[in-house]
Amino acid sequence: MGVWHTPIKNPKDAPRQGIEGGINGEIELDPRWARGLTGVEPGAHIWVFSFFNHAKEPELYFYPHGGESKHKTGLFNTRSPNRPAPIGMTLVKVLSINENRLEVKGVDALDGTPVLDIKPHLARLDSPKA
Repeated sequence: MGVWHTPIKNPKDAPRQGIEGGINGEIELDPRWARGLTGVEPGAHIWVFSFFNHAKEPELYFYPHGGESKHKTGLFNTRSPNRPAPIGMTLVKVLSINENRLEVKGVDALDGTPVLDIKPHLARLDSPKA
C-alpha cells in the first residue's frame, strides 16, 4: 500500500513510541490509493499500521524497555516491535497532504518500512471511558 520515508536508519535511533520523539517523516502511498485520503486533513491524527520488516525473533517474557524496568512482563503486555506478527501501529499528526504523500509528525518507523494501512484516530473510540 505504501512506504515510510523517515530519517531513522537504525532501530536503536527510533523512539519507543513516535509521539515521544516528535520526528517528522513522510508516508508515500501507491498512487492508486491517493483518493482514499479524501477527508484526511492537516492537523488530524491517524493510526498508521506498518510491517516491521526488521523485527527480531520475539521473546515471550522479558524486561521491557531494553531492561530499564525492574520487572519482567509478557510480550502481549508491551509494544515491542518483535512480535509473532510484526505489525506496528503509530499515532501520527498529519502536517500536510500532497496527492499520495502525507507529511506527518510522530514517526517511529525505519526509513523504507512498508505501510499496511491507515485509519483515523477517533477519541471517542480510542480512549475508552470504561
